[in-house]
Amino acid sequence: DDDELKDIKNSFDQGVLNPLDGVKKEKVKNDKIAVTYEYYVKVVPTTYEKLNGETYFVHQFTANSNEVTNQLLPAVFFRYDLSPVTVKFTQYRESLLHFLVQICAIIGGVFTVAGIIDSLIHKSVVSVLKKSQLGKMG
Repeated sequence: DDDELKDIKNSFDQGVLNPLDGVKKEKVKNDKIAVTYEYYVKVVPTTYEKLNGETYFVHQFTANSNEVTNQLLPAVFFRYDLSPVTVKFTQYRESLLHFLVQICAIIGGVFTVAGIIDSLIHKSVVSVLKKSQLGKMG
């Protein structure tokens, strides 16, 4: 059983971040209260493809835990939720033409907003000038 647990730990060690690293639970000495520890681990298979064509098959996982007191025997449970869906990350580069189109869209958006602001200011100034000529300026 120890070898099997080592194999599971080694497979998780391949990731960059391990949420269970440093998790330590200790029961306070009290003979009348038993503690049950429950760990929930959600595992998602992930494929990562780099620009140079290298492909990595890894597993992302999240973990959380519960601590429950009871009058029965102490216990530790590991509950795994293995996702049937694989997440795929693919690196790619956009073309220069796509980049230029995005720059033009940004510039066009800036001019559009500036035109709207200019129009609002112009209409406000014209309205104030008309009221001042008619003598309705309070």
